[in-house]
Amino acid sequence: MTDPNTTLSLGDPAPLQLAQPGETVGDAATDALAMIVCHGMGQQVPFETLNEVANTICRAHGTSHERSAKVTLRLVKVAGDGKLLPRAEIELSEPGRTRTVHLYEAYWAPLTEGVIGYAQTARFLVGAGLEGIVAAWHGKFDRWMFGEPKWLPVKRNTWLLLAGTLVVLAPLLLLAGLIAATPTVLLPLLAHPLTLKRALEVAGGLVLLLVFWKFRTFVVQYLGDVVIYVGTNRVNPYTKVREAIKETGTRVATAVFGAVEQGGDGRPRFAYRRVVVVGHSLGSVVAYDALNAMVNQDRLEGRFRRVVDRTEALITMGSPLDKTAFLFRQHVKDGAIREVLAAAVQPMIQSYALRPEWWVNVHCPTDLISGCLEYYDDPKAGAQPKCVRNYADVVVANPVAAHTGYWNRRLGRTALYMAATGRLTLLVREFGEGFERAKPAPRVVPDQV
Repeated sequence: MTDPNTTLSLGDPAPLQLAQPGETVGDAATDALAMIVCHGMGQQVPFETLNEVANTICRAHGTSHERSAKVTLRLVKVAGDGKLLPRAEIELSEPGRTRTVHLYEAYWAPLTEGVIGYAQTARFLVGAGLEGIVAAWHGKFDRWMFGEPKWLPVKRNTWLLLAGTLVVLAPLLLLAGLIAATPTVLLPLLAHPLTLKRALEVAGGLVLLLVFWKFRTFVVQYLGDVVIYVGTNRVNPYTKVREAIKETGTRVATAVFGAVEQGGDGRPRFAYRRVVVVGHSLGSVVAYDALNAMVNQDRLEGRFRRVVDRTEALITMGSPLDKTAFLFRQHVKDGAIREVLAAAVQPMIQSYALRPEWWVNVHCPTDLISGCLEYYDDPKAGAQPKCVRNYADVVVANPVAAHTGYWNRRLGRTALYMAATGRLTLLVREFGEGFERAKPAPRVVPDQV
């Protein structure tokens, strides 16, 4: 930890007992909060996201000499599971109060490593784009939400944007596939005597080969994860991997929502009074699915975990959820039964009563992956407290930095810290309600926030 007001230690491993269906469990004895973090796409290494989120919360807290943070890292063994979960226990101290936050990470990156190839990813992306153009031409699409089919608007120029993207992307994908896959195209250049002109040609060829190889790697490592997880609009061989990723998120959520401690009277009490679920990039889709799964599971088991009541917030950053709702779905006629069944596993779009108190979505205007979430609220209901609150981040010129830097910018850092300390009302006070389409926040200098 780089903050001088933050101390770091390693604690002993500890057991994590779980509540059982039918068991009467009391409220948590303390105001401890658990935060489940789902990382995004790409080559995420173990504990990387846990480290970033812990640092973000501690930096946001330790802004004066009167505040300090203590971080204890330990492994916990979930009862009946046998596997170990890493946990970062943060104590945020300030005059008159200490808050406790436990961070858990749903780590799924190894499940997609080496599973999908470049050709499969490229074909899927082009196919999804073509289907999206056809669907966007009508200017709206139907989705089963809140008990009935809802017609959701599509922006007038969406099909043009998709078409323009495909015009650029399709040839690029083809060239990258051909050139990066056949580096022997340089051999004829090396077969002739080396002159200055020939050397420049070889150097240019090597640079071109490197660029396309990097592009190819990016497509597989990042966009391949998207294809594996959200490509449910057609039959593909990655269903088992997708289910394994979902199981990873649900397993961590089950441990957190079911964690109990023995109270002073000998009766079990929940370990956490409040739970916050956080997802970045594709991890926001994993987080959304895990929370929906927990709500459904709790409803089936008599609501003994009180998942909805104890979930304070869902925080999504750089989320492609709107794109998954529109692009990566099956646009077919007479598909009502399929749509209703798809909604059945998403209780958060069935009723606002099945949502957490807050759903905060942070997106950046120059982040091509994320966007304002408009397809998860009832268009007939109007703004209400449990609607998605969309907040636009500062404009960042580099699209990659725009997507990867949410933890370190003011808006994302404030959202995480306010959620961790139970003060999201202060986020509203500073950035507004978030129900209207948010305008980009004023540009800020990173060193000053």
